[in-house]
Amino acid sequence: MKRIKSLSSLENSGFQRKRRWQFIAFSISLAILAMAAFWFTQARYTLADAYSKLSISQRDHARALQAEAIVRKEVELANLIDKTLQVGTAQSMNSRDWGERRVQVRNTSMSRQAVNDLLTGVARQPGRLFGAEHFDVSVSRAEDGLFSSFDESFQQPDLVVSLEGTLLFQVDQP
Repeated sequence: MKRIKSLSSLENSGFQRKRRWQFIAFSISLAILAMAAFWFTQARYTLADAYSKLSISQRDHARALQAEAIVRKEVELANLIDKTLQVGTAQSMNSRDWGERRVQVRNTSMSRQAVNDLLTGVARQPGRLFGAEHFDVSVSRAEDGLFSSFDESFQQPDLVVSLEGTLLFQVDQP
């Protein structure tokens, strides 16, 4: 019996050692699993942050491309203005040699002769340019036509005129 007891105590101590190694292996595995879970969670947050930064960078890149396109257009416009100024200077069209007047006629009833005189006054002639921004002519009565003939003696206002723009004219130099 003593031998059985000692055999059972040997088996018991081997069993305890085996259990201890299993516990140590389980503890190490659990620690590794916990570290892997922590690393995975950190990696997931890092990945989400990277995607956020990527979308911000892509948005900023798109804005930069738009700004670059605008700047390129402005450079083209500046070059065109420079060329226009060079041509104007070559043709003696200095800004100090020209005067400017604003013309504004808004929804005014006029006779056909008065409209003709107004349009003749702003027509392009040597030393005078007109840049129209808005122009509209209509008849005041539905039965009249814009291009129908009219009696010269009939000076009733039968047209409604709107004309806005800038009249440039050469100033005589002393």
